[in-house]
Amino acid sequence: MLEAQGSVAFETEGSPFAGLAPPAITKLIAHCRMTVMQAGQVLFMEGDACRHLYVLIEGRVRCYQARQDGREQVVRIFDAPGDTFCFVAAFGAAQYVFSADATMASRLHVVDVSAVRRLIAEHTPLGLAFLTVMTKHTRGLVTLVESLALRRVPERVARLLCERAVTGGLCRGAGAELDRHQFREDEVAATVGSVRVHVSRILKELARVGALQLSRGTIRIPDLRVLERLSGE
Repeated sequence: MLEAQGSVAFETEGSPFAGLAPPAITKLIAHCRMTVMQAGQVLFMEGDACRHLYVLIEGRVRCYQARQDGREQVVRIFDAPGDTFCFVAAFGAAQYVFSADATMASRLHVVDVSAVRRLIAEHTPLGLAFLTVMTKHTRGLVTLVESLALRRVPERVARLLCERAVTGGLCRGAGAELDRHQFREDEVAATVGSVRVHVSRILKELARVGALQLSRGTIRIPDLRVLERLSGE
C-alpha cells in the first residue's frame, strides 16, 4: 500500500531521491512508514534524538525554534511534495536542532536514517543530491540570519511577500496573488522575528501606499517590483 501511494514523493523533481532507479526506490520504501498529521500536531521537538529523515507527501510543515520568552522563530516552511528535511540532525547533530509541527493536515514519509546511509554508499549520486539540498537549506539559514540582523521588520515582511509570491503565488503579469490562509499573520511574525500586531499594521500600511490589496481570502500584489524596492533589494 505504501509503495502504491508513496513513490511519487520520492520521484518528484527537487527531491534528493529523484535520481534513484525504481529498484532503489522500492528498497527505500521498504524501510519507510507513512505518518498522517493533523493541523497543529507536533512532529518532533528540538533536542529529541533523530533516527529519521522526513519526506513531505502533501501538506505543510514548519520548522521553528522556541525562545525562552515563549516566542517562536520560524526557520523554514516545507510545503512542496518531495521536500526532505532533518539532514543536519540525521547526519551530524544526532538530535533535532529545531522543532516541527504541521500547519495543516499533512502526510509524510518517515525514512530510516540507516537505510538512507546504505543507499548513499551504494549510489554516489544520491550523496551528491543530498549535499545540494543541504547547501540550499544552509543558504536559506544564512539569508534568514542576514535578514534578522540587517533589515527592519517592514523590509522583512516585504521580502517574505516577494518570496512567497514567486514560489507559491498566482502570477498575474507583473503582479501576483497569494492565498491569505497561507500567509497567516502569526506565522509571518514568527518568521520575521516580530509580533502579530506589528505585522498586521505593516500589511495595512503596505495596502495604504498601494503596494498590496487586501481581502479576507487573498493578498493581491499589483506590481512585485514595488515590493522588491520596499524590501531593500
